Amino acid sequence: GKHPKANAIVRWIKTQSPLSKYHQSHWLQNTVRFLKRQPKVGLMMELVALRDINAGEEILMDYGADWDRSYTQHVQNWNHFSSRTNAHVPAFILNRDYNSTILTVLEQKTNPYPPNIQTFCFYSFDEGPINLDAKWNETARELSLRDVISENRSVSELKKMSFNWIESDDLYDNYDDNFFPCKILWRSAVDTNGQEIHTLYNVLLYHQSYDDGAKIPQSVEDTRARVVSEVPRRAIRFVDKEYTSDMHNRKSFRHLISFPDGIFPKKWMDLK
Repeated sequence: GKHPKANAIVRWIKTQSPLSKYHQSHWLQNTVRFLKRQPKVGLMMELVALRDINAGEEILMDYGADWDRSYTQHVQNWNHFSSRTNAHVPAFILNRDYNSTILTVLEQKTNPYPPNIQTFCFYSFDEGPINLDAKWNETARELSLRDVISENRSVSELKKMSFNWIESDDLYDNYDDNFFPCKILWRSAVDTNGQEIHTLYNVLLYHQSYDDGAKIPQSVEDTRARVVSEVPRRAIRFVDKEYTSDMHNRKSFRHLISFPDGIFPKKWMDLK
């Protein structure tokens, strides 16, 4: 029988479904050999609520007794600290507080973020539709992290070489074009009309979009990037480095999900 907490179930589509015209129910009476001869898909399943489900309520399915037993055993044997280094903190936890102060590259030398964490910034080019690669070729105004740190460039010198951060309507909606790896160089306090002090960030922004793999180039100290000034805290996010999120943890629970008992015709079962 189904799990007592389940509120939805998978089944073959019924005749009253709008998609029933794509479901050849008579195929269920045929053999597996018949199905293999068909040139296209002709069977469809649907997920159906077993009771009224409230808005925002989690949908729960019965994954089968074997899944249930394996998960119970996994929970009993789980040891978080043996599955990760103690320093690992998922990015979503750090992103809960959008008002927290972001550490600069120099501050991180003595107080580093967890090794799985990197910072990304929302940034929009202000010239309208342009060729991004061409825009990044303004090498005269680009620096590497080594340039900034080892040469001890002054803040005023860096500001002269920087690009201004500009807000745009769809800035936070377009991850492919507006979300880039960045390093925090320094913070500055800005007085807005004598009413409130805001902390703004000046960053080194790398030409590699979030869609390219969410990572800063390997030789980051020597990779040229642009200095962007006065970036607000709301435009900076913590991001998990590639292959460090929880789903890549080798000790995370993984198990096949079974179909409900009795869903397949007996003539399809136990074939040799």
